[in-house]
Amino acid sequence: MDAVQLCEMSGIEANFVAVSFTRKGKLPSKFVGSCVLETVGNRPDVTSKEGFKVNVCYAVLDSLLSEIERPFTERHCNVLIGIHALNPTSEKFADFTALKPFANAYSANETDLSHDIHQAKRLVERLDSVEKPKKYVGVNVVYIERYKEALPELYRIGVIAIAFASKHGNM
Repeated sequence: MDAVQLCEMSGIEANFVAVSFTRKGKLPSKFVGSCVLETVGNRPDVTSKEGFKVNVCYAVLDSLLSEIERPFTERHCNVLIGIHALNPTSEKFADFTALKPFANAYSANETDLSHDIHQAKRLVERLDSVEKPKKYVGVNVVYIERYKEALPELYRIGVIAIAFASKHGNM
């Protein structure tokens, strides 16, 4: 079934214009990373099944894919992994290698942070299971807040993690 038959079956008036193929235009640099579905003067062939698939279906799928991939850049993923490393219920809790890219993204002092995270891990390990917080907000507000002068880098990164997570609805 071609696009014309599909339009007729759906009750859509189809006005197709014959297309002559010319050279493929290049997008301006300001549109890099965007999905441009149509440009001025270019009328894609949608009269055939292949033309409809290439010029309509693929364009819509490309647009959806770019919207899905946008929030998952490498930097964003590193931030999320770092926030996860601050969660005491995580198997990666206090793992400095997981936390390091997040800390670097926010210009934390790595040496101080490595000492702070080690001490925080020891603090959490000493808590009995009733007192142990279930998520990072609990660690920061209840326990780390008391030690913010002793663990300044961890406290600063923790505040950033809470702000990031609450803005994105993850905590």
